[in-house]
Amino acid sequence: GLVYDRLGPRISCLSAAVIVFCAYGMIQLGVIRHITAHWIFDTSFFFVGLGSGLGYIAALGSTTKNFQSSRHFSLAIGIVASGYGLSSTIVGLSYHAVGLNRFFLLWAVLVAFGNLLGSCYLVVPNEDEEKTNEEEMDEEGANDSLQNNANEEVPSEAHRSEQIFAAEWNDWREKDFWLLFFAFAGCTGCGLFIINNISTMVQSIQGNDSFAAKLVVLLSLSNFSGRLLMGFLADLPRVSKMVMLASTALVMAAALFLSAMAQPDSASVCLIITVALIAAAYGGTWVLVVGILSDFFGNHNFGKNYGLIAMGPALSGMLFNTFSAWTYEKYTPIDSEVCLGKNCYYMSFLLTGSAAILSCMVSSLLECSRRQSSVLGNT
Repeated sequence: GLVYDRLGPRISCLSAAVIVFCAYGMIQLGVIRHITAHWIFDTSFFFVGLGSGLGYIAALGSTTKNFQSSRHFSLAIGIVASGYGLSSTIVGLSYHAVGLNRFFLLWAVLVAFGNLLGSCYLVVPNEDEEKTNEEEMDEEGANDSLQNNANEEVPSEAHRSEQIFAAEWNDWREKDFWLLFFAFAGCTGCGLFIINNISTMVQSIQGNDSFAAKLVVLLSLSNFSGRLLMGFLADLPRVSKMVMLASTALVMAAALFLSAMAQPDSASVCLIITVALIAAAYGGTWVLVVGILSDFFGNHNFGKNYGLIAMGPALSGMLFNTFSAWTYEKYTPIDSEVCLGKNCYYMSFLLTGSAAILSCMVSSLLECSRRQSSVLGNT
């Protein structure tokens, strides 16, 4: 996010192309030569995530600035983000098509090529002029506090730079930013819990591999559709994005509690409904948060703000998946590696469902806070 804010989309995409190509290339080399050093793969996958995130933020940030005045702003974000929703299906199909020996090389080329295209075509209108204007706004904001006393000494250049730096990080000092952080983390963590455990969930209800594969496709398509649908809905007049975020959290909670209470004879149907609803809501939250960040905090520091907000799912996802792994192992027989029955994920469904309810409450609190601030500002 900081790279995008400071250097713009072109440098971000070029950097992403180089980082991802080299990282995937190292993984491919390790596969071909049967390298067993885990640190090489761990490091390479870390840089794959780093480069991919950089390119993704560049695409979202450029779209945000190009469409900020358009009545189809959220739909544009939804279209850009929808490709991520189809990624699991596309990656799976490509793996079956080329096999492991060429899989990482294929994606090294594809991702690098996509980012190179982004470096050519992702532009921000009047980028240099906008940067100058935004720097002037930061400088003016930093100087406001220095003009209260007419007899104050003229601040030094170093002091002025410190004030400008502080103004750039003001968003992170606001209560609303952290309320949004926790609301978003709660929703997306629930989605990651389903995404990361879908195969073992199928095993726990004694489903076969074919059923698991169909659920993965359903998850991918629902994720894709949710991003497009949420983009369309968020552009409707008089629609509050925070209310929609709270609504998606309620949908997630209902879906998770449904699977928690499912009986053995209806577990498969309930899991299908849960996967479809969770994936659609999960995809929709990623679209909503872009618009909310833009509405609340502007686009000047979008990369930095979005980068921190995106850390929420990583933290909540790790928490929920750690808990689910612990409960799964707790109910797995000593002489088996597979857990069967309702207890395998019952507590995990309850935990994530409760987290979704909490996320809905935080979203509602933030919406009330913003409306109250708006009313007070107009009086």
